[in-house]
Amino acid sequence: MELQHTTQSIGSLETVYDGKLEQAVREIMDGMIECSPYYKNAADNACVYCEYNDVCGFDDTAGDRRRLIDKLRADEVWEKLVASG
Repeated sequence: MELQHTTQSIGSLETVYDGKLEQAVREIMDGMIECSPYYKNAADNACVYCEYNDVCGFDDTAGDRRRLIDKLRADEVWEKLVASG
């Protein structure tokens, strides 16, 4: 499948991004701040880059969950964006 970024596909990306951002803002404003850092591997995960990892309290032994990141091809990413938007 040849990947072509059309105005429509970029618009879908913008719609999904805006929706996710609005959802995150609502959750933060409602006090719903969950520890669920992404995790790709030991060297590439949110905790490696986080300024707050010393105080966040993330503890996978206490039931906190990591969000595993799947490797996707570019066309799979766009298909998921279009389906969710």
